[in-house]
Amino acid sequence: MTQVFPTRAKYQDAVMHGAKAFLVPELKAGVAERGPPLGMPKTWNGGFASVFRVNSGGKDYAVKCFTMDIGDAATQYAEVSAYLQQNKLSYFAHFAFHKQGIRVEGREYPIVQLEWVRGAPLKTFIENNLRDPHRLVALAEAWRRMLSDLRANHIAHGDLQHENVLVNDDSGGPTLRLIDYDTVVVPIS
Repeated sequence: MTQVFPTRAKYQDAVMHGAKAFLVPELKAGVAERGPPLGMPKTWNGGFASVFRVNSGGKDYAVKCFTMDIGDAATQYAEVSAYLQQNKLSYFAHFAFHKQGIRVEGREYPIVQLEWVRGAPLKTFIENNLRDPHRLVALAEAWRRMLSDLRANHIAHGDLQHENVLVNDDSGGPTLRLIDYDTVVVPIS
């Protein structure tokens, strides 16, 4: 039987009271970023999840709450996490899958807790630098390096669309970070 998951609005209500909702000790003191017009927790919504930015203990996390059954995600996330711990690549943020991560209306649901990754979405970075060919060439080189590193480590992200690739531009040139690991594929040991 398929489990029924909370709606985005129900997650928002729960996240408003982080200490009561979060079952992960690291998030219990968490406060979600709030947005207008009513000061509700701000969400980033995808096809089957809502993501909240939660600050806890001085650290920002992306907390992904699923709005539909995700099958055997626990196994997939565990395999990806273990592989990335052994094959550390700067493109990936530290994350953890918690099978019982949040309580909504008395029931427990899984979450993904990911270090909050800063940066401009790929499309935004490109749009902001259309008149700077040197910066775009540097971005293309960073992209080529990332794809080469992923290939060398036998990793496929599975969803390299512009919102899942964040660009930081420091004095050393653009660096890339990847988010949304639902479709990441790694070798199984």
